[in-house]
Amino acid sequence: MKRMSLAVLAQCMLIAGAAQAADQMILGDSFQVKNPGVATKRKLQLSAKEKASPNTIVGDPVMNGATLTVRANGTTPSVQTFALPQGTNAKGKSFWTGDAVKGFTYTDAKHAQGPVTKVRLKRSKKGLFSLRAQANGKVQALDVTPPNAGTDACVLFTIMDGDSYSVKFGAGDGKIVNKTTKQYSHKKPTAEGTCIPAPTCNDMIQNQSETDVDCGGPNCSKCTVGKGCLVADDCTSGDCANGVCQAPSCGPPDTCTTFTCPNGCACAPTTEGTTICIVPTCVSPCATSADCAPDAACFTLGCCGPATFCVPIAFAGTICQ
Repeated sequence: MKRMSLAVLAQCMLIAGAAQAADQMILGDSFQVKNPGVATKRKLQLSAKEKASPNTIVGDPVMNGATLTVRANGTTPSVQTFALPQGTNAKGKSFWTGDAVKGFTYTDAKHAQGPVTKVRLKRSKKGLFSLRAQANGKVQALDVTPPNAGTDACVLFTIMDGDSYSVKFGAGDGKIVNKTTKQYSHKKPTAEGTCIPAPTCNDMIQNQSETDVDCGGPNCSKCTVGKGCLVADDCTSGDCANGVCQAPSCGPPDTCTTFTCPNGCACAPTTEGTTICIVPTCVSPCATSADCAPDAACFTLGCCGPATFCVPIAFAGTICQ
């Protein structure tokens, strides 16, 4: 499989696993990334283990695969997500083996699917919960490099249709060793932490009370026509019906001013010399009032700035409001 197709697969797997049950945190043991100067000799190692851990293995990568996201922060941060799909290698052996009782192991010594050669998730009978991972750039590119200087790191292992597992090496927590651009190592942190970033309005995931992906709700911008909604205020058109933002319905009055038309409609002159409420159409974006031209009514938020519209004014061209 080519690198590009693996990158696309990783992104798809992340989106598919966005609604996983939980993120379980494991206490880190050691993290190290090396870059001797030749890309093919780059190496990455992770070890996490936690005694008397309440963590459990939820999900089955043998059936559904997994992803591994590694982030090294500092002066020059880097991050990379590796797809670890199910399947078999050239000899017919499964990349993933194990079960929820014995633990799961991923093996790809020949780099058939990417830089990651080994992942091991396990819970012992005595309650020791551990995660180990290894990767190198021998065959396919390993883009995570020493940040020069490194401050902190995070590794997120996600079982598709299962839980995710975070291993955080916090800034100032534990023993940190930096060797310019050649090595960053971080050992024995004392605190756990999540590696899942806080939700935003541009993360391509429907979360934080959004009514559709990255829009609607109390935190993000309004949704455009055709996207999900709960109330009228979720929509740029001001019209929410059956959970979907509708195109604004602009009816009477036939004689109007800017402020007498329904939300999302504009008051425009007619050829008969009267005025009518219409649905504005965006002919060309405008940044300020001076950029607005007659009949170039902009209906999308941002044409004239945040939460404003470029609308036609009866017999007076257009104006941003």
